[in-house]
Amino acid sequence: MSERQAMRLRGPLGWGIADLAIDRPVFWSMLQLWLPLSRLWAAAMSAEGDPAAFLSGVPIDAKPTQRLAKKLAAFEAHRRDHEAAVAAWEDAFFTPSLKPPSTLYRIESRRGSTARWLTLQRLRFLDFRFGRPVPPVRFETPALADLEAAYGAYRAAPWRVYQPPDAIPNVEVSRRVSTHFGEDYWIRFRSPAARMGDIAWARVHEPRGVINPPTFIFGNGICVEFDHYGRATADVQVLFRYGIRVIELESAWHGRRRLPGTYGGEPFMAKAPLAPIDLFAAQAQELAVIIHWCRQQTKAPVAIGGASLGALAALLAASFSPHWPQSMRPDAVALLTVADQIDSLIAESALSAGIGMAEALERAGWTAKDLMLWQSLTAVPNGPPIPPENIVAVLGARDTILPFASGRSLVERWRLPPANTFIGRAGHFSTSLGLAMDRRPLKRLAKILGTR
Repeated sequence: MSERQAMRLRGPLGWGIADLAIDRPVFWSMLQLWLPLSRLWAAAMSAEGDPAAFLSGVPIDAKPTQRLAKKLAAFEAHRRDHEAAVAAWEDAFFTPSLKPPSTLYRIESRRGSTARWLTLQRLRFLDFRFGRPVPPVRFETPALADLEAAYGAYRAAPWRVYQPPDAIPNVEVSRRVSTHFGEDYWIRFRSPAARMGDIAWARVHEPRGVINPPTFIFGNGICVEFDHYGRATADVQVLFRYGIRVIELESAWHGRRRLPGTYGGEPFMAKAPLAPIDLFAAQAQELAVIIHWCRQQTKAPVAIGGASLGALAALLAASFSPHWPQSMRPDAVALLTVADQIDSLIAESALSAGIGMAEALERAGWTAKDLMLWQSLTAVPNGPPIPPENIVAVLGARDTILPFASGRSLVERWRLPPANTFIGRAGHFSTSLGLAMDRRPLKRLAKILGTR
């Protein structure tokens, strides 16, 4: 499918210079600033004020100084402040309580405020970053034997990796807070993925005054910790206006699920190729649990989707959902920047190249032949798992992070209707930004879900 055969997404700057003005600067900042600063931030989170522990946690060849000790002491104050706010929040929202709505609102506001300030503590290390090279990712590349032990038995039947559990975990529901569009609350449950062993979290945005709303379960991109920002990501805020309940699922290793000594999303990159399979398998099973929970609340349709990493996870979940119980299968899928040759992203994604993933794999003894052994676990079927008219795709013609050719291949193989396919004429980041100016993809999803 060419750009002419799809709907052209209207985007920033008329697309003409979006790649130069948005995508390249954002990507440069991500590689040179955000990821290295995040690595320093993760080391500080674990160091708890100890300069020597911080330096070994980066890791970096430097000596402790009084200036560094002061930075870490200030950082530690923010970390503890956030820790206390989260404890108070969990006590207020998930335990029997008679606290009035105004108190709940203040507790949630404080949790969100301390989370944002803690996130911004990355900037405290700007001078440290520019004074020396800092790795964007602390690689812990697994051995081939690790993948064999975890998933070797599933190569012939990859759908089993994504299969939901027979026993559905109990879903806890928090108390609610009012928002401009309706009410927000949170759900949590033990992740059904055996290799996760943690609690899955999701934030529910419920539109005001809508009976039996349809639902869109949304997964964010890598390193995006939406519940630290205080409100829904811009990609999906517009859906509230259409009477759609939006559930933002916190991906493994992000936000509340962050592993000690790492920043949000880092394990996905640091422990490839094992970690991506772990995350995709977990997110598929967690999506199935949430779909099942939604169907207990309403009989309206349920869609899954996401942006970038969240889109890849939703793509695989949808691909293997025909093997799931009927109550767990999605009715629609919306993919905002996506690729179908997921196994090839290690070699072809600009993000993989920028962080040095291929070099890390080579140092650990991996070969192209070794990686090919695991293609089946992330292979997308030739035909769509649900009717193609219920699948929406948004692509960037100059996307190098999830290469456009791979996304176009999915659209062609699944024969998505032109009315459901939107192509922005720039890169990965500006294509998503285009949704703020062109609501047609989300309007199309709303129509599929029966609200437009």
